[in-house]
Amino acid sequence: MVYLLATTPVNPACNSEVERSVKEGNKWQKAAINQPSVISDYNQNMGGVGLSDQRLTTYPRLMKVTVWYYKIFFYLLELSIPNAQIRMAESFRNAPKMLQFRKAVVEQLVNGRTFRSTEQNGISND
Repeated sequence: MVYLLATTPVNPACNSEVERSVKEGNKWQKAAINQPSVISDYNQNMGGVGLSDQRLTTYPRLMKVTVWYYKIFFYLLELSIPNAQIRMAESFRNAPKMLQFRKAVVEQLVNGRTFRSTEQNGISND
């Protein structure tokens, strides 16, 4: 069950029908399903926030941090990477796809360095 809160007046009786794939038995078939007008309005008018959230969850980072300013830094970094890739794709014909772009950004940021302390082995990462 999904609960929605609409900020604009919506007529609840004004539903539209959409076609979805539904599994009946062992086969997938197309079926007409009622869609509330709130959902169709959201889908038609979904702007940058919804799309940005979709892009952020496509490649979630694996590193968990507890310090608050690290969370802000990495969130802003994660937010800027898809935006930069979109701008690059608009400007260049052969722009890399998102995964290749992310890898290139990480390689440039790290620049071949590691920041782990390996002093216990007598090896320095300088």
